[in-house]
Amino acid sequence: MLYFTADPHIYHERAVNFPGRIGFTVESWAEMFFDLVNSKVTKHDRLYILGDFALGSGYKPFMNARLALKPKDIWLIRGNHCASNEVCKKVFGDKFRLIHECKINGTSCVLSHFPMLIWNKSHYGSYHLHGHLHDMRTDFWNEIPYLKDMKRLDVCPESYKRHFGEWGIFSEEQVDEILKVKAGHDPVEWYRKERGEL
Repeated sequence: MLYFTADPHIYHERAVNFPGRIGFTVESWAEMFFDLVNSKVTKHDRLYILGDFALGSGYKPFMNARLALKPKDIWLIRGNHCASNEVCKKVFGDKFRLIHECKINGTSCVLSHFPMLIWNKSHYGSYHLHGHLHDMRTDFWNEIPYLKDMKRLDVCPESYKRHFGEWGIFSEEQVDEILKVKAGHDPVEWYRKERGEL
């Protein structure tokens, strides 16, 4: 099973002031996040963290946060609050990426920290998972039909809570259920028509 999350911001003091995290301390937020991952992701699963994993100067805080997570198959997509590329590579090895593609139930999926308007194979119905927004732009984007219908999902914990009423991390099955019913955008026929092929 694949799992997805973004923006845990472990050890980031300002992150507990984000609207969805009021009431947490740095310590209680980290403990909750570690418990969410360690209780859900087994040795047979893979977790993708789409950026802003942990904050701190240098290697030690980043490594300490990684060691608190029991699963071995954890990939990191770089976020703007992550440590340097060198530290990320040292902690996550070959499971560190700036952007990555995978498949969810046979559907191509592009993973990045920042949301994209157009992504690889988006006109063929591929999915896009991201973080960075902490679910704070969802209501605004949902007022714009073109944006609302995209097969795109913010996978931060706040977004999980919006969808399911509690803190959690997204499974590939949950992602597929949410995105497969969306209309998507830029169907390939539009491109073919623009090129005069239709």
